[in-house]
Amino acid sequence: NCVTIQKYNLSFFTEQGNLFLKKLICFTILLLADIFAIFCSLLLAVAIKNTLNPIFGIPDIHQISQYINFTHIYFITLLIFFYQRIYTKRFDFWHENFIIIKSSLLSFIIIFAILALAKNLNFSRIILTLSFIILVFIAPVFKLIIKISLYKTGFWAKNAIAINTDKKFRAEIFKNHYLGYKFSRKDYDTIFIAANGLNSDKLENLIQENILNHKEVIFTPMIRDYDISNAFIFNIFNSQTNLIMLENSLLKPINRFFKVAFDYFLCILALPFLFLIFCIIAICIKLEEPHGSIFFRQKRMGQNYKEFYCYKFRSMRENGDEIMDKYLKENPHEIEFYEKYHKYEHDPRITKIGNFLRKSSLDELPQIINVLKTDMSIVGPRPILPGEFIIGGAKKSDEQIVLTVRPGLTGIAQINGRGDSNFQDRVKLNVWYVKNWTIYLDLVIIFKTVLMVLKMKSAG
Repeated sequence: NCVTIQKYNLSFFTEQGNLFLKKLICFTILLLADIFAIFCSLLLAVAIKNTLNPIFGIPDIHQISQYINFTHIYFITLLIFFYQRIYTKRFDFWHENFIIIKSSLLSFIIIFAILALAKNLNFSRIILTLSFIILVFIAPVFKLIIKISLYKTGFWAKNAIAINTDKKFRAEIFKNHYLGYKFSRKDYDTIFIAANGLNSDKLENLIQENILNHKEVIFTPMIRDYDISNAFIFNIFNSQTNLIMLENSLLKPINRFFKVAFDYFLCILALPFLFLIFCIIAICIKLEEPHGSIFFRQKRMGQNYKEFYCYKFRSMRENGDEIMDKYLKENPHEIEFYEKYHKYEHDPRITKIGNFLRKSSLDELPQIINVLKTDMSIVGPRPILPGEFIIGGAKKSDEQIVLTVRPGLTGIAQINGRGDSNFQDRVKLNVWYVKNWTIYLDLVIIFKTVLMVLKMKSAG
């Protein structure tokens, strides 16, 4: 028995030693990657400023060595990253990217404050500002490449098991190499527990048992409709109770103002680039059907049940109703498909240019007009046809939540499955968006929409 215990203890300490060594290697590589990212951001910022100076008639040439040897930037930025636990905890790519943006902004403020207090005018504020902007773009890319590479070599891979979780959640956890968790039934270091359906005693026992065995425990809250990472969590010491404070940010007047301002800013920024695209699409539509209209408009439900005309590039033939009546008589299964997904599997009314516009989602570009008229937003729930909630079987409470905000040109439902999800699933996603809105969430959705468009995935 003593020999068995000694072997078990030796095996345990060997396993813990290997785990510590892997953590140390990953920590060192990720730290060096961030140092290199800061170095590159400073290098690029100086190069950009030196390139632009002659164009604007400024004779100054900045020395690269002065900036890349400015140790305050490295020390403060890395210290804040460490405080935010970027090197000791595993986060999803988008969540960690948000932490990087916040940390870089705080570091930016501290550096500027130090320079102002020291009355140091040797460093260009434009270069420093550029370097922090570049950093929030290149640091996440460096981390993505390195973490995936470390996972493939086995250093970033961490054995884990999931209890009481659904298929979608497990796929997100174990196929996400950025997180780095690898499924293992026996020799696991981390356990994921979905609290839904478990009573409090069973959940506490599971947590206690695994913590005592030196396992990392991660469990999901019972309420899944709210993003707890945006909540404010605090403790009442005398009653040993944790409290979670939730707010609906999108219903605050100040946040609504920022969202409208953000919409106008993006529209004004994009219009010069979109003008040429508008002209090319209009010419293509006219070439295919010279007597047809360029735009198509349709009534949709907006904020607070207000109806408005939603604009799109026309993607269907002018005599589309006749074509569809004949097609549905020959293909009655399409009626059932439409009732489930609110679209047709094969729509004979769509023109050749219309097919391309739909696949690339370029048919929705004229909705920028709706954004400028404040009927819509850049990001929001999908514009709904009058009566579509009833036909789709959505809950009245979900309908009310979705219609408290302006519909969007793109949204969370469009980037999650796009045309492959059914109506009820899209409504649930839109409800989640309204409850958990942030400016950063809008930025992520816009970025993912651009990727979807480039991959030519149809919105359906």
